[in-house]
Amino acid sequence: MGPGGMAAVGPANVDECSKFSTAVKRVVTSYLFTSQLVALKMSAGGLSEKWDKMMMLLLMARIQAAKESFGLSEQDALQRAGIIQHYIATNRINPQWAATVQNENEILETILKATLDKPVPESLELAKVRKIAFRLTSMIYNDQFLDGLRQLRKLDLMEKNAKITPILHNIQVAAFENEGLKGDDGFIAAQKSLMEFASDPFVQAQVNSYMVLVVEAAEVPLMGR
Repeated sequence: MGPGGMAAVGPANVDECSKFSTAVKRVVTSYLFTSQLVALKMSAGGLSEKWDKMMMLLLMARIQAAKESFGLSEQDALQRAGIIQHYIATNRINPQWAATVQNENEILETILKATLDKPVPESLELAKVRKIAFRLTSMIYNDQFLDGLRQLRKLDLMEKNAKITPILHNIQVAAFENEGLKGDDGFIAAQKSLMEFASDPFVQAQVNSYMVLVVEAAEVPLMGR
């Protein structure tokens, strides 16, 4: 529990989530954070690599917002931010949460524009997102992708981390394209929708299965994919 009495665990209400999302928006529009986004935009690397780094920066912004808003330690802030994001995802179509959802859209708009020079895509229907999540897990069993992941077992952790990104990118692109989401815009739309519906039990189960399969195939700890 932080100095202000806020526990890291436990349910989150709409007021807390609104306060948190407003704080995140303040962090991501700060000069320091936007400078990091611009640096990422100018860096080498493909879309998948930049997306992963962009999401890591967003996670750091959420941790900072939770620390500032609730007086939590870094570890507790990480835990609280995850719980709040779950509640926002769960209540995204609830009219009482409209302001918080709008904040989330503006946050994503800011980082997409600064890093990838892309607009926020329209949200996909839940039924479509469930198909994408299922397709993502199914693609792991493709011999080409499975063999590629297993080849990483003999490498050290640093080499694995360097070589796993393009393999996972190809898996994700193949899964997304099978559902009609092509190119950079399709990739971003699929990733955005998977985040939006992350609290859906089916989507959550499929994404977790995908991550477990990757870890088992490549024998590598994997976070945030």
